[in-house]
Amino acid sequence: MGDPMSTIVLDIETIAPTDGRLAHVLARFERDYTCPKTHKKPEAQAAHKEAKLFAALDRLPLTHFASIACIGVRVMGSGHGRIFGQWDYPDSLGPEWGMLDAFTQWVNEQEESGCITWAGKGIKRFDLPLIRTRMIAAGYQRAQRQFAFKRYDVDSVIDLEDPHHFPALGVKGPSVAEMCVLLGIDPPTGHGSEVAGWWTAGDYASIVRHCLSDLEVEEQILIAVGEG
Repeated sequence: MGDPMSTIVLDIETIAPTDGRLAHVLARFERDYTCPKTHKKPEAQAAHKEAKLFAALDRLPLTHFASIACIGVRVMGSGHGRIFGQWDYPDSLGPEWGMLDAFTQWVNEQEESGCITWAGKGIKRFDLPLIRTRMIAAGYQRAQRQFAFKRYDVDSVIDLEDPHHFPALGVKGPSVAEMCVLLGIDPPTGHGSEVAGWWTAGDYASIVRHCLSDLEVEEQILIAVGEG
């Protein structure tokens, strides 16, 4: 059960569509991207590239992301995260349906004890809407009714993209990697752009490690900016 004032860090990893739309965008980005000469340190170069990549992805409609590979959650202060991955739920209605079902049941258990505040990077713009979109696509009617993000509002969602966290760094703020550089925090292991390759190779363990690392790092960032 959750604490009456549970803050849950949320992060999802997505699978590219099979028609090649996302692959084309990524290939074009790799072809056209150049790093400014002013970025000398490898970590600064990596952070700049990540920021530009996500800026390119931000312009894509949600339909470019075919489905969710996994949903990661971490109750702040618990010291550990949990992953709901498609591979763990060979449901007769489909693995994504099974994953969404398990995730919804877990969220409902947390809500029995009180209010949930969702937290993370870009969750208002991407994670929360895409979970809802995939619930509809998967035909998961129970989730649509019970897990409708009824607390999805300004007061109960902490998004690191909100301008008051990093007011001088653009509308969406810095990427997670840039935040880590600014705050002196070790960046997450792996990168979201690697998820498609891991998925194709059946390397679900690497997806889990990356998502858990994202959750841990985002919790550290939230604490560092006074949201812990």
